[in-house]
Amino acid sequence: MSKVKLLRIITVLMLLCNIFLMYQVWNNTKDKPPRRGEGSRNEIIERLHFDDVQTKHYDEYIYEHREAMGKFDERMRVLKQELYATLLNNQQSTKQDSLINLIANTQKEIEQVNLDHFKKIGSICTNIQKPAFDSLVTQLSDLFMDKRRPQKRL
Repeated sequence: MSKVKLLRIITVLMLLCNIFLMYQVWNNTKDKPPRRGEGSRNEIIERLHFDDVQTKHYDEYIYEHREAMGKFDERMRVLKQELYATLLNNQQSTKQDSLINLIANTQKEIEQVNLDHFKKIGSICTNIQKPAFDSLVTQLSDLFMDKRRPQKRL
């Protein structure tokens, strides 16, 4: 077998391997899980049978909600950083109590924003969709549970 023929065979094999690898990469990207929050979004749209107009409103509500949550996340991060810094300085428990109260109040605000968000979602539901929304409401805590933390089993 000549060197030219051998090089052609190797080239064809490499080309086939590249095509196969590109197919695998393309095929695997289709099956990737949705980005954080996208799975819940899609599930709510599906369960409530939103039409295009409702989905558009819902996406606007999601944007507003994420903006608010981002600000709360930053506030919580700063407050907790300050709280844990009190351990370094052996600061009085009154400073710690004050920070814990601020964290608790921020959490209260977060829950109120969450409630308002779901009230908005409920407001765009039709009368036919209301029973599905009511069913969804009973499962919200499970749907939005932080999946990164393992859950305790009783």
